[in-house]
Amino acid sequence: MFLTCFLHDVYAPLRAIDRRTVQLYEYTIASFGRFLGRPAELSDLEELLVARFLMARSRERAAATAAKDRSQLRALWEFAARRNLTPTWP
Repeated sequence: MFLTCFLHDVYAPLRAIDRRTVQLYEYTIASFGRFLGRPAELSDLEELLVARFLMARSRERAAATAAKDRSQLRALWEFAARRNLTPTWP
């Protein structure tokens, strides 16, 4: 499942997050996808891959932006892991 689909179809409705917050999550997911060279999927939430993305992100953006990306990916990942949609935990 694509991360954007997971965000819109599962995470946002169940967490009741507002439209602006969804938009911020979309930016993070889009950046992760650009890093991967394709749309990000739930299966991409794995330790080494996310760590590499965050390292690259911290080199190109402000520390606060990288921290936001880390926080948002972790939130999505933990939410998915609690529902057994990904085999690993953040």
